[in-house]
Amino acid sequence: MNDVREAPGGGRGRGFVFAAIGVLLVAGLAVAAYAQAHQRLSQTHQRLSEILLVTSLGEVAAQQGRLDEARASYQQALDSTRALATDDPANTSLQRQLNALLHKLGDGAQQQGRLDEARSFFQQALDSTQALAKADPSNTSLQRDLSLGLDKLGVVALQQGRPDEARSFLQQALDTTQALAKADPSNPSLQRDLALGLGRLGELAEQQGNLDEALALLQKAHGIHQALAQATPSNATLQRKLADSLQRLGYVAEQQQRMDEARSLFQQSLEVTQALAKTEPSNTTLRSDLGFILDKLGDVAAKQGRLDDSRSFAQQSLEVTQALAQAVPAKRSFQLALSNQLNKLGYTADQQGRLDEARSYWQKALEVQQPLAKAAPSHLSLQLTLSAQLHSLGSLAMRQKRLDEALPFFQQALDITQALNQANPSNRVLQRHLVSSLDRLGYLADEQKRPAEARSFFQRSVELRQALAEADPSDAQLKLDWAYSEVMLASASFRTGDRQAGKTHRTTGERLLDDPQLKNLPGYHSARYWLAVLPR
Repeated sequence: MNDVREAPGGGRGRGFVFAAIGVLLVAGLAVAAYAQAHQRLSQTHQRLSEILLVTSLGEVAAQQGRLDEARASYQQALDSTRALATDDPANTSLQRQLNALLHKLGDGAQQQGRLDEARSFFQQALDSTQALAKADPSNTSLQRDLSLGLDKLGVVALQQGRPDEARSFLQQALDTTQALAKADPSNPSLQRDLALGLGRLGELAEQQGNLDEALALLQKAHGIHQALAQATPSNATLQRKLADSLQRLGYVAEQQQRMDEARSLFQQSLEVTQALAKTEPSNTTLRSDLGFILDKLGDVAAKQGRLDDSRSFAQQSLEVTQALAQAVPAKRSFQLALSNQLNKLGYTADQQGRLDEARSYWQKALEVQQPLAKAAPSHLSLQLTLSAQLHSLGSLAMRQKRLDEALPFFQQALDITQALNQANPSNRVLQRHLVSSLDRLGYLADEQKRPAEARSFFQRSVELRQALAEADPSDAQLKLDWAYSEVMLASASFRTGDRQAGKTHRTTGERLLDDPQLKNLPGYHSARYWLAVLPR
């Protein structure tokens, strides 16, 4: 048997061959993996580019007032971004982009009056941002995102008639911003955020009647706006913020009856805005601001008894808003400004006894407002403005003894407020508007000698006002409103011949009016008068 022997080095040669083959295999696998990774990366970049394009289309649509189109684009971008974020959950950039789209959808829903939907979008974004910030607490960008999300929820809560919840969100937002600004005091972006937060809380305090608190907060905000504007006088955005902060201080001065100071602040705001508008004559936003400030100067002039000045300012404001509404008819905010200005001129004419002129202005305002409200049936502000205009025309018709003409105005207003309450059953602001509609129909029915109908309207009014007052016993005005409704219901009950019910409601109204907290409130003496003339 012959042994076959290997040549020297033969085994090592095969080892080298096998090693080389292994290297080639590994290299091939690496190349394939690289190719797959490159393909995935390329696909991701392509999808991100598509998301950016769709988002940009949504932004253009939103700027042009095509909010439904904007909503569809943002939703498409959100769905695509969510799919990418699901595949790469550790990617903070994708999560932040997702939250930004949620904010855009929330902003759109808020503009269209879909406040519950807006709140849901903002809450989703906040939940995500809180998780990201918790994982990376030193990331200032995430902290700013957190402040922004809290601010948005605060504004929605305020619009929904939940001021305590609004204050909580806004205070948290301000606390977050103050910490950031303290750590980086020279950062102008953080200073702007700080001024915004102070201004938000100042506006809330103003709305709640806490004018001293509002003044302190708004003065701090104004100091920041002033410093930023002086540091960069060529920055139009900062100059506009300065003009706005002067207006805010003017509102508070006006409410505190410091009319000369209010006039000065509004005049300063006008001068800043006029200078900006002169450099950008085609800027419709600045022209809109001009119209608004002229309107406020008219308000102050009226309160100071300078009625000719008031009318002049109001007319100038109307001319500005009419030109804007005609130049950009698709811009809802310009149409709304025109409606509001016509309303104001109507009120001025009404106060001066020019009733036919008031009626003409209010009718024109109604013609502008109705298409806006029809196009957005769930938009609270648009619907409530329409309801108020109908009330104005109805009340004027009543005073001019055109009672049959008043009825359809009041009925339309009731239809609006009832629909809003059905869609937003927990909104107390809307409940008060509903009561106002019921009261007006009650007064009209009483005037037309329809006591049974008047009683029915006042009965519903009492039930709603009692619920509102008992839900917030610290609000004396709600208690006075309840007392007034009880007195009106007592009167209607006596007129229908139901003396027992009349006495019961008279007693309840009298008991409520005996509360010393009510004596200095507007409407107290009127309620006392009607109580005094009730049968005994």
